[in-house]
Amino acid sequence: MTRTKKPRKRRTKRPQKKDPYPGRTPDNSRWAKGNQIWKVRSSHGRKPIFQTAEALYEACIQYFEWEDANPWDHEQLAGSYHGDPIKTTMYRKVPYTIGGLCLFLDISHNCWTQYRERTNYIRVCQYIEDIIRRQKFQGAAAGYFNHAIIARDLGLVDKKDLTSGGQSITPSKEITVKMSPREAEKIYKDFIKKEGK
Repeated sequence: MTRTKKPRKRRTKRPQKKDPYPGRTPDNSRWAKGNQIWKVRSSHGRKPIFQTAEALYEACIQYFEWEDANPWDHEQLAGSYHGDPIKTTMYRKVPYTIGGLCLFLDISHNCWTQYRERTNYIRVCQYIEDIIRRQKFQGAAAGYFNHAIIARDLGLVDKKDLTSGGQSITPSKEITVKMSPREAEKIYKDFIKKEGK
């Protein structure tokens, strides 16, 4: 059985669309250079989710109340009675976080940063961040939260230089098989001198 090629359909030219604005040229169009059409807008950009600092403050207080009303719970073995284990439900406080606040407010972290930069919202945002910092610090101090994680989160790392005595640390050279005996001897003597100081 042989196949025969089907004849190709000829492409027809598509009819050109009519110009909705006949007579316009690049010089007199509404997008011409130097136009002022953008001034016609009633507002520039989307309105903020929280119109006032008070509205943001109230929403943040709702987040704190929600976190306090919804602690994490887990079962813990409390002991045994006649060989049967007794389990109790323990409730753990949850630390306030900026990330949790942003999720609760349904905004991004970037949006929170933009609120912090606006002059009307600066005091409220600083106050909210101070509340979060204080709750984390006091919760870690009282033993509610893991103190190491909270200290790292709050930047409370105690950095001490225990090795160099305040001097810059220079890496020591290692003695390798490929070295000549003289090079190895020199490195060893330098090491002994440093240890003797």
